[in-house]
Amino acid sequence: MEDALVIKRLYERRWRRMLALADFERRAAVHKSAIAEIEDELRKLVLFVPPLIRRKPNPHFTPGELSRLCRFVLRERCGAFLAIDQIATGVMRAKGLDIADLGLRKDICRMARGALRRVHGRGTVAKSGWGATARWGLPTPR
Repeated sequence: MEDALVIKRLYERRWRRMLALADFERRAAVHKSAIAEIEDELRKLVLFVPPLIRRKPNPHFTPGELSRLCRFVLRERCGAFLAIDQIATGVMRAKGLDIADLGLRKDICRMARGALRRVHGRGTVAKSGWGATARWGLPTPR
């Protein structure tokens, strides 16, 4: 008899929690739709609404470190124009990462290409060629 009472109370607690969870989900949906309406109004007034999602931190580099290492590798080669794979290999050596890890090297190549594009826009590196044949180097002094 006592077990039946305990079981009944547990079912009741479970039911109350399920109702509370359904209420929270309903409220969350209301808040999400309100946020969507606000973002629509913002889009009408401004051209760009920044997303609320933050980027994941890079496990290998601190902010700005990759572009500094890329420029360091280019300075080390005394003005030579290098392929992105050569730059990524130099960055991995400077950072002490395993050069034989092809997956990591491919990721570093992709990240280095993005970093070099950003600093190229500022004029701190020069680019020669396009696509896979592109070479990166330091700009010639004027």
